[in-house]
Amino acid sequence: MPSDPSMLTHLLTQRSPEHKIEVVQVVTSPCMNGSPLERMEKLISAIVGYDRNGECVLLHKVDSGTIYSSSPGVIDAGLLRNIRTIYDAMTAAGKHFHCTSYQTPNRSATTTAEG
Repeated sequence: MPSDPSMLTHLLTQRSPEHKIEVVQVVTSPCMNGSPLERMEKLISAIVGYDRNGECVLLHKVDSGTIYSSSPGVIDAGLLRNIRTIYDAMTAAGKHFHCTSYQTPNRSATTTAEG
């Protein structure tokens, strides 16, 4: 189970006919997801980029439409530089993050992969 974007990227590059990844899921803590329990959700997209201070930021969107961020207050990919899509279950473009209309909690994130 990877705990950072480079580990997830490495696992994804290992795909082959013998090694398939069927689904990637994110486990969020109660303080992130606003519920009383941890929640495991299907990952739709994950991107990494850098904020105005040069800090690395991971944004990931889950099946419910919620976007979680590794940096509090940064949930819009338009605020990041050097953006790179590391996982996208639906498209190769990572377009999910270029909208500022999402109403999401301002919380940090931890990602895991199942596969």
